[in-house]
Amino acid sequence: MRRSRVRRVGRIGWLLAVGLVAACVVVPYSPPTESSSTPVRLEHADRVLLTVGPRQFLEDTSDALRRRDRDIEIVDSFTFRGAVFPEGDWRLSRLLDPERHALLAASGADYLVVVGPVLTGAPDERGLFVGTAYGFYGAGTNTTQGSALMLIVDLARGEILDALRTRAEGTDVAVGFFYGLIVHATTESSVRRACLDSVVETLRRVHPDGRLRLALMAAEPIGSSEYALSLITE
Repeated sequence: MRRSRVRRVGRIGWLLAVGLVAACVVVPYSPPTESSSTPVRLEHADRVLLTVGPRQFLEDTSDALRRRDRDIEIVDSFTFRGAVFPEGDWRLSRLLDPERHALLAASGADYLVVVGPVLTGAPDERGLFVGTAYGFYGAGTNTTQGSALMLIVDLARGEILDALRTRAEGTDVAVGFFYGLIVHATTESSVRRACLDSVVETLRRVHPDGRLRLALMAAEPIGSSEYALSLITE
């Protein structure tokens, strides 16, 4: 699957995005997802920079995690970063340095979750479906693959607890003869929901009861155009 930081949409997705649905019925559905652990290669951890943004992205993730588990407490990302990186070197390799264990233990968080975005491949389009001022015509499909990675760090032990990858493949189906019908796969949001579910399930397997204090950060690659967390996972 070719990956992209930018969400890609096909012709059907474009019609949905620009709102050409006045004479069209749109039926959304959630495609099946698959979540699993993926091996971690820490020899490239010095090429992963931990960040506190995009801020809204992290705040939305915080809200979603708290909705899943009322005992989750989110530690402010700026406060956490200042506590564990007082010198300002925000690389993942520095976080995992054994000499930093005392700082991690005093950070106020039990676990760090490094949140990755949902990446989508280029859509595979078949057939022809068009929207015009005179209605919708034709038939077509648009298949998109999506995936997301989350990294969980056990701060008490100063090591990776798990790296979780979630995948899904969804297909939009559209038919029209003046009036149109689009069955729309919510691939991106389905991957995001399943990935966050997996994070909570993983944490509760090792911490089944009581309060969970989580810090959230995002990641950027250093000296690479690759997706940051793909540099340390297989």
